[in-house]
Amino acid sequence: MGEFCFPSPPEKSFWIGRSLHEREAWSTGFYIPFPAVEVVFDHCREKLEACNRTGQHDAILVLGGSGSGKSALCVQLLLYGNTRFAREDPQCTICPCLKLDVPDPCTPFEFAIAILEGLGDPRPRGRRNKAETIKAAAMLLRSCGVLLVVIDNTQDIPARRAARGIELVGARIREFIDASNALWIFLGTDDALKVVNSDPQLVRRICYRGCIPYFGIEDAQSQRAFRVLLRKVDQWLPLAEPSCLIDPKVAGLVHIATEGIFDRLVKLVHRGWIESVLNGREVMTVQDLEKAFVYLYGPAAKGINPFAEQFLVRRLREPGEPFEVLRGYP
Repeated sequence: MGEFCFPSPPEKSFWIGRSLHEREAWSTGFYIPFPAVEVVFDHCREKLEACNRTGQHDAILVLGGSGSGKSALCVQLLLYGNTRFAREDPQCTICPCLKLDVPDPCTPFEFAIAILEGLGDPRPRGRRNKAETIKAAAMLLRSCGVLLVVIDNTQDIPARRAARGIELVGARIREFIDASNALWIFLGTDDALKVVNSDPQLVRRICYRGCIPYFGIEDAQSQRAFRVLLRKVDQWLPLAEPSCLIDPKVAGLVHIATEGIFDRLVKLVHRGWIESVLNGREVMTVQDLEKAFVYLYGPAAKGINPFAEQFLVRRLREPGEPFEVLRGYP
């Protein structure tokens, strides 16, 4: 990673005698750089460095299902960019990184407004017409030294626009890319492809396609990968002792309880370690995860709790169960 490293957890002994408040405050920095994320991050970093050296622009698309870890990757990319390229300039405001939310309404003009607002323009809506506003946004991208632009939830563009509207927004995004010397990163679900594919010129500019998949356990290799992930998660838990996550037998239960969706895993174990601390223990048990599952999914979850002794192993995809909407997916 060069001069940047993902955050690391402290030694387990650090947590002896710590309060619940201290542990929760620290756990907001929880981040696990699993392999799919590391690959995408390294390529983003290399492309960002190239943009800085050459003054040229570049763009990539990163796809992943809801909860796969895209937004967490976004945070780390912005942290890297702001740490690596922060500098002072007495003549102008330098903003090496810009995060854009999909505007509502989603129009080319509103994207220009989002850029101006993100870069601190004092009068983003004060130009005489739309053309001047769009031109000002393009100029400000360069004058503020923007090297990284991240658009999360790119799939929201087609959710808010018809086909012709998507094409117009895509064309304007292409023009903003061309006006910059930044790396543009588009994060989203598969529907984000509708935006990229709306404009042949945009397709050529965003040729890189990354993917952050959900975790599976359908074969030996994926099972090993999931167990490695759980061991890394265990290292991050603010507890003084290793937890039940290091037990290979628990991995299958955790997968059933989360469907391998990273965000659900984080929420489950977060509540699990809180249960252990509330009970005066420094080790998270299967019983803590059982309580955490009910905490997340409600009292009705007791009869389908993967961590309960009487649970019959199966996927929770029946009507009314947590993962019903995932039926039909691998």
